Amino acid sequence: MSSDMTVFFQEEVDNFMQFTGAEQAKSNPVFIAVMGTTGSGKSSFIGAVTGQDDATISHELSSCTGSVSIFHHEMGEYNVYFIDTPGFDDTNQSDLEILKAISNFLSVAYANRNYLNGLIYLHRISDTRMGRTKKLNIEMFKSLCGEDAFSNIAILTSMWSTDELSAEFVKQVAREEQLKEEYLTDILSEDGLLRRLKSEDSSTIDVASAKEIFQELFDSWKDDKITLRIQHELVNDLVPLSETTAGKALSFHMDEVYQHYEVELSKLSEAIKEARASTRGSTFHHQDEATATILEQQTTVQRYLDQLRADQDAMKMSLLEVYAEEKERLTAQMSAMESRWKQELASREREQALREQVLAEMRASALTRDAGQQQRQERQEREAAQRQQLAVFSAEQDRRRKWEARYHAQLVQQGRWREEGYRAELEKMRKEMKDMKADFTKRMETADKAKRAWVGPLLEGTLSGGLGLAGAMITAGELDSFAASLRAVVRYECIR
Repeated sequence: MSSDMTVFFQEEVDNFMQFTGAEQAKSNPVFIAVMGTTGSGKSSFIGAVTGQDDATISHELSSCTGSVSIFHHEMGEYNVYFIDTPGFDDTNQSDLEILKAISNFLSVAYANRNYLNGLIYLHRISDTRMGRTKKLNIEMFKSLCGEDAFSNIAILTSMWSTDELSAEFVKQVAREEQLKEEYLTDILSEDGLLRRLKSEDSSTIDVASAKEIFQELFDSWKDDKITLRIQHELVNDLVPLSETTAGKALSFHMDEVYQHYEVELSKLSEAIKEARASTRGSTFHHQDEATATILEQQTTVQRYLDQLRADQDAMKMSLLEVYAEEKERLTAQMSAMESRWKQELASREREQALREQVLAEMRASALTRDAGQQQRQERQEREAAQRQQLAVFSAEQDRRRKWEARYHAQLVQQGRWREEGYRAELEKMRKEMKDMKADFTKRMETADKAKRAWVGPLLEGTLSGGLGLAGAMITAGELDSFAASLRAVVRYECIR
């Protein structure tokens, strides 16, 4: 991991710990959650406001925190923290995994009295229709927030056509009206905002437009503190995830998907019967070819149904169970990171040892060659003395001796230069190895802070926040095992 990447990793760990309450946030903190579907421009918007290279720098912490990333930005005397969350269309995680990650993350922060100031939802206006995924994202967003937070919500429509006279722009305006009338009426009626985020081209956000919109939102929200419905339900009411408004919305969506797959499974079963009937009397190989594809589709659909059943069962968990599961997932991923980084370090150490061995062999060879040259020079000097006694060859031997002396002097000098070069290269590699180990030590400390961020914040919040979690944990008999789990995670180290 490069030094620049290590610095960025350290900054994200610090931001994460400050939001979740593991460490005290910087003065005058303002927390803004950014949500929306994949490709709607969330990272580009944060990057435009903060100047952090579209906030898309490759890093490891987001993969451990369920793809939730936090970016810090100073605005005068205020410290703004952008919480970038995954949408409910992530190809690497199920909708339930995303809901658990977001719910756990927000609940830990709330339990430690770190409140959001506002929420931004980005919607891609260039999409021709509102598909099931986009409807689910908007519904889950509203369910997570609740009506009390609607006044601190801003819906930003992105990916607008730059030609306001084009037919495409006219269609986008019509989609905006549909969005307001069919999906955002409740938010807008509670003083929520709808703004157009201009584009430089079909896929690039206009930086000036992003900064102007955020300045308006910042001025309006900077002194507000809001509680989301999911935070109130999980932390204050201690209801299971399945009984929260967001959990019910996701469960309803799962039921619809489940029914859809059941219909598909029934159709595939009928198709298999028809295929086998049409090949009656044919060879077994012919029957196998006729039904193999359908059977494969049937297996895939059945796997989806089994996963949906498992997800629906997993919804029936309390906040403590969600936290325990997220802690276990975090610990496993941090251990995997640690193992991968240690393997990389071991590989580099082996490579370094091999280089030192090669340099040592080259140096020994150079020294042997120089010794051989010295012996040859001594022998030539003796021969020269003998040749001096022969007057008839004196002139010729004299010229030859001078030429050979110059030649061997050059060889000796070249050998010395090579040796100096080997020494310099070896010293440079040793310094690089020392820097690498120092960087590894720093990252170990950084990762340890990251673990503490996920191990301690919720417990700290429940003990100091007075929000009712400690009592629930004692009643459930979870406090001793919970404390033991906290102590265990401290032992993990991570390097790269």
